[in-house]
Amino acid sequence: MVKPRLKQTDDGSILTSSMMTEWSAFTTRRDWVSIFEKYFSLSKNNDYEIEVNKIVLEDVEFYEVNCNFVSPNAQYTFWKLLNNRAIDAEIALGLK
Repeated sequence: MVKPRLKQTDDGSILTSSMMTEWSAFTTRRDWVSIFEKYFSLSKNNDYEIEVNKIVLEDVEFYEVNCNFVSPNAQYTFWKLLNNRAIDAEIALGLK
């Protein structure tokens, strides 16, 4: 697994990570959903979008997990993660 990273784009605020297997990507997605609910009371249906994408580069397959923070509450969560204001959640997500 590639260490998760936060990135701000024109399209939104994203938490992303890459894995070599589909199983580990879906496990990571499940874990992130649990962490967002536990630490920030975020709802998958209202606050963020999370997906797993299969990527093939030069005959090498890997899977990318992307979480886009869409609601104001989720944007604030992104800000807290980006500015080291949620240390326990950062550790759980693998950012620290």
